[in-house]
Amino acid sequence: MCGIVGMLRRDGAPADRAVVERMRDVMAHRGPDGRGLFADGPVALGHLRLSIIDLAGGGQPMTTPDGRFTIVFNGEIYNHGDLRRELEPKHAYRTSSDTESLLHGYREWGPALLDRLEGMFAFAIWDAREKKLFCARDRLGKKPFYYADRPDVFLFASEVKALLEFPGFPREVDPEGMELYLAVGYTPAPWTLFRGVRKLPAGHSAGVAARVETREYWDVRPERADVTPEAVRQRVETAIVKRLISDVPVGCYLSGGIDSSIVSGVVAKRNPELRTFSAGFAAADRDKFNVDLDMARVASKRFGTIHSEVLVDDAVDLPALVRRVAWALDEPIANAASIPTYLVAKLAREKGVPVLLSGDGADELFAGYDRYLSDALVTTYRRVPGWARAMASPFLRLNANLAKLDRKARLEPGPERYLTWHEAFPRAVRDALVTTKLPGPEFVREVVAKTIARPQTDNFQERLLYGDLKLWIAEESNMRMDKMSMLASVETRAPFLDHHLVEFAAGIPFAEKVRGRRYKALLRDAFRDLLPEEIRTRSKWGFIPPASEWLRTRLNPLANELFAPPKLRHFRHDTVKSLFDAHVSKKAYHLPRLWILLAFQLWQETYLP
Repeated sequence: MCGIVGMLRRDGAPADRAVVERMRDVMAHRGPDGRGLFADGPVALGHLRLSIIDLAGGGQPMTTPDGRFTIVFNGEIYNHGDLRRELEPKHAYRTSSDTESLLHGYREWGPALLDRLEGMFAFAIWDAREKKLFCARDRLGKKPFYYADRPDVFLFASEVKALLEFPGFPREVDPEGMELYLAVGYTPAPWTLFRGVRKLPAGHSAGVAARVETREYWDVRPERADVTPEAVRQRVETAIVKRLISDVPVGCYLSGGIDSSIVSGVVAKRNPELRTFSAGFAAADRDKFNVDLDMARVASKRFGTIHSEVLVDDAVDLPALVRRVAWALDEPIANAASIPTYLVAKLAREKGVPVLLSGDGADELFAGYDRYLSDALVTTYRRVPGWARAMASPFLRLNANLAKLDRKARLEPGPERYLTWHEAFPRAVRDALVTTKLPGPEFVREVVAKTIARPQTDNFQERLLYGDLKLWIAEESNMRMDKMSMLASVETRAPFLDHHLVEFAAGIPFAEKVRGRRYKALLRDAFRDLLPEEIRTRSKWGFIPPASEWLRTRLNPLANELFAPPKLRHFRHDTVKSLFDAHVSKKAYHLPRLWILLAFQLWQETYLP
């Protein structure tokens, strides 16, 4: 796990080593174990190293013996040993690092190398003969790759803050990125909130010379296989064990949910000294916000792990921490879970564990959220004749949950229905809020429509799962986890996002995943004997910080400051004040909307002039 940066001049000027060094060093948290720089005429590549494999060797940038290819790489290639055995007869190795397998693999197979890789990665390879960069991001978007494509220069980096070190780089809001952010609380690729900055989408590569030519090299290809709990267990365990390769200690995030408990339980069988880590909250309603902490203790006791906890209490300077998180994220991600995620990673680093395995992705593979089951109810209800639904509608509106079912059932399976499960600002609220000219909500619908139209299925719940995997996982969950763990100089690995496991799960019919209308039923059954009963049968909860309470207490002064008229460049003060006052006084619940606004205001204060 590392940080990468690069510059390719297109105007005939040599790449500026000093600028690339500044770009690299602003991300020093991504690589405390080494720094490297390569410069040759129009190109310069920088690297920060967090040593995980081949601690003594493997420094970057790395160049082939003939001087033609030079690479900077961020990530881990779990099958690099297999690649090495195939490549070594033709290519002399000087290290035991996975970086060198990438370098020789590109020499041997060119872009077709990507089809052979298993892991998480973002890398760039300079071809000195062709004067061209080849860039790639892993299939599920676990590693970030930002770039700026300008007439005079092409820049790339693991974090946007590095690009901003380029002299005169504009710091302006991208209208399309802002429209997307206000809709869903993050910015899907290729957009960002910075005008002139783009993200290479997950599963894409790019050739860069006079222009950037992107290509999608992977999309989910559902595997048709026998669906049994035993088959699910075998695939999941294989993905977990594959991610234990390391020359440094490996631990686990342990939230007490099904997914992290499965990962921890499987690893604990192979490592009796496994260290696990959790977070809790000193909240007024302790029982509500520490359900996961209590369940993590149950799992740790069952698996015999060495367990450590961090408590977000009054000793934590929460406003300062929120500002630090905003700086680290580069773009606002409206999820208060960023805060405890960073603190858990920081605790692991302090305990000497620089690699953590997480349970991320299981919900999107095996239908772990209530919205999937609820949407299945919508599908069922839509089969009721229209006249009968019209008669029932007035009665359904008497109950809030049934009223939602009635409203959703009026929507065709498509982007509008997808967004009802994610959208924070409905059109009426958005129009009363935003003062800046933006593309409009239809732009968001078009982006979502292009994504959820891709799966070859008539089952809308399967389209929901696919949409969440390609949009939310890649650019919210993965980016939040990458930025928060790397802020603590910790590498996070997500076994459930193994692309073989993703394709296997995509081939399982939705009804099989939720047998008996139980979310994640198939996954629960697969690990029935491993999971403690109270965890296996618990209701879905999620890693929920007491953010509502924070807005009313510890973060209230910060929110009032950021929501003051002089700070609100893009939003109407009366609308923001109305939302905030209603929430603080407990007359309404507006946490998702307010956190989107707070995160945006923090980002604006941090990065815009």
